Amino acid sequence: MQIFGGTSVFPLTRQSYQFVTAWHVLALFLFGGTSIVFAQNGEQDADEEAVVEEFEPDDWTPPDWWMDQVASETFRRQEKLKITGLKSNNPNRQQVEGLKKLAHYYLSLLTYPENRAKIPREVTQRFLSELLSTLNRAGGRAALMDEIIEKSKDLMNHPSPQVRTNVALLLIQLSIEPSDFQTKTPAVPYNPVYESLLEILQDSSQIQEVRIVAANGLTRLCRDGQNAPSSTERSEIADALTSQLKATPPSADEGVEWYRRRMIQALGYVGRIDNVSGQPVVIDELMSIIRNKQETWINRGEACQSITQLPYTSSVNVELITYEICRFLEAMVRSQGFSKAPSANLWIQAFSRVYLSFRPATQADAEIRNYGLLYQVRRPGLGGQEAYVRAAFEKALPVLTPVLTNVSGKPALSKSAFEAFTTWVSSNPPSSRKLTTGGQDIPE
Repeated sequence: MQIFGGTSVFPLTRQSYQFVTAWHVLALFLFGGTSIVFAQNGEQDADEEAVVEEFEPDDWTPPDWWMDQVASETFRRQEKLKITGLKSNNPNRQQVEGLKKLAHYYLSLLTYPENRAKIPREVTQRFLSELLSTLNRAGGRAALMDEIIEKSKDLMNHPSPQVRTNVALLLIQLSIEPSDFQTKTPAVPYNPVYESLLEILQDSSQIQEVRIVAANGLTRLCRDGQNAPSSTERSEIADALTSQLKATPPSADEGVEWYRRRMIQALGYVGRIDNVSGQPVVIDELMSIIRNKQETWINRGEACQSITQLPYTSSVNVELITYEICRFLEAMVRSQGFSKAPSANLWIQAFSRVYLSFRPATQADAEIRNYGLLYQVRRPGLGGQEAYVRAAFEKALPVLTPVLTNVSGKPALSKSAFEAFTTWVSSNPPSSRKLTTGGQDIPE
């Protein structure tokens, strides 16, 4: 079904981009899983003009490394082509100094008022094309990106929100190896950026858009990294995400909703159910969100999908997770919002997450990663819960299908199918209310 399209969302680096404001993009990619911040392949719509900020002279003291427009143009004309460090896997001191200047050049471009509305086309795309050229080597790329990461900190207090957002967007696209179009393998993210992203995520003084971008970047690192982040680093990311979710309760504020959504999605890729102390912080937090009636329907649906992407062990109570997801589906159907507007886009999104919590979007997610409840039970020690999961999905599917396949008008949800589903749910509570072995009972 096309509605369940794949979850790979960060751009392949040789594609063309257009700039749209952060909030517009975050809304634009709401349904496509983890959002990206650049539209791909196409020019800006005629009726969708880029937002250009109107500024008085910036109340900002540039750092010593910053190049003004004259200096950057001089660098471009006289020095840029002489930089050879990117082609070396072990650049010498002189080459590293050249790469540092190249980093300063691109970061400086991000700050110019005349560039801010066309950053992806004029700056980010050129930077990524240069960084990930097949003529370059990982060692040279790393030296350049290390300087980008270090000096970007000087721009995170810039008075322009657009500058800060664009710097964050550059950070989350840093990659040590380019994408492979033939194998459809995404670019490999540069793992050392995770510390900066965590710092941004946890900075309560930072604007919401930038923190949302940081959460997206952590998702990319955990999902697309090769042998990275390490187990300890993933634990650090998990602790930061769960702490931020606790510190930022559900709210009607759109920014809070999006911030929570991106963190919920990131938890689904963190690759752990616990932290290094053995506390099941990830799986506990996601279960808490599924059951939280103050949370938005879509975010609760995101939590359903994320909790079923974790690497379950034999200690996980799959029956309880299945049961709570089914109760969430029942609550959606019984809600006044669904009764009034069952064809609304939010229900398609929330219902799709429930479907994906049973059966993931791609064969690789199912067969290789064991995403989705129907495939989690293939893991060692979980086969005894397979019959329960399959029975639940058999009853849930006739409830999900009318909403997800509805083309227009009111979805033809069968009353008998819903009654059969709710009867099964009420008649099949899990044998234990503990989410993990040794954990506390989750209240009814």
